[in-house]
Amino acid sequence: MRMRCGFTTEASAEQVLRAYTDFTDRRLETWRDTLRPEDFAVVDVGDTWAVVREGSLRMGVVLRYEWDDPGGVRWTLLESTFCQRGAGRLTVTPREEGGARVEIAIEEHGPKGVLGPVVLALKGLLGPHVLARASKRSLDRFAREDRAAS
Repeated sequence: MRMRCGFTTEASAEQVLRAYTDFTDRRLETWRDTLRPEDFAVVDVGDTWAVVREGSLRMGVVLRYEWDDPGGVRWTLLESTFCQRGAGRLTVTPREEGGARVEIAIEEHGPKGVLGPVVLALKGLLGPHVLARASKRSLDRFAREDRAAS
């Protein structure tokens, strides 16, 4: 399954990168529409990487996030309840008029179990729209809350 989506957000490029690389308890607040507290745990974290257990709707993953490249975050799937391997990349570009353009590309392969093929098919079909809409909503809210706290 290959999925790509793109969207604009009122969040600055710096805010987008901060939202995607914040593995404190604030992550649960930032991504509250898509991340359940009972499915979230930081396994290990470094200066430019983190290994995290995340999930929703009983679909869990362990991802290794890396953000040593400016303007992007990439992740590698280490464990999953629905597929055997996967990776993703987020690229963020500042917009002249403010905010940022976000592009996300995800690949997941090797369906696992009875539900694996169904999950991957649905993610391929509905994923781009759902991911773009949910991510934009979360990042726009993050930007507003960040400005209010300043």
